[in-house]
Amino acid sequence: MCSYKLLVRSFASAVKRPQLRQMGSELLAECAAAYTARSLTVADIQRNEFGQPYSIGSLSQRLFLSLSHSGNYLVAMASCYPCGVDIERHKARPYAELWQDIRHPLEPNSPASLAEFYQWWTRKEAAWKVFACQEPSHMQDLQVVGEPRHFYKELTIIDLSAPQGYALSIALQQEDKQEHE
Repeated sequence: MCSYKLLVRSFASAVKRPQLRQMGSELLAECAAAYTARSLTVADIQRNEFGQPYSIGSLSQRLFLSLSHSGNYLVAMASCYPCGVDIERHKARPYAELWQDIRHPLEPNSPASLAEFYQWWTRKEAAWKVFACQEPSHMQDLQVVGEPRHFYKELTIIDLSAPQGYALSIALQQEDKQEHE
């Protein structure tokens, strides 16, 4: 059975970008190690030309990684399927207008609230990360709200419990949609 492992960590708001990148690599290595029950280190984690993390070595063909951060949280994901994770802190913004910029024609016209917008947004970001943020070329082509059978390339998308004031979603490109924890 192929499932996934997710680790969520909080960090101080004073953390600078280079520190955050290092913390992300450490969390990815810890998540991958927990998922595979093997010893992995930061040296085993690389990034491709699009910034998508991956592992090197004997596990690399069946180990997929994803990382997200927002506000004071980092989230790492490991799976044997291509995967994506996104966390977003709720912040006031013209969400109805933003939604129109990324909305697929079969998705609802407008979110009912800021929290609903961010849940939809994290679904889109997590799904896009499955494809290294390269496919599709426009967010409007990526359906992630509505009928799951219409989701882009039939991805499995799961909304997860998030810290107060955040939204969190994962996406998996799996052959058997019953295989997740």
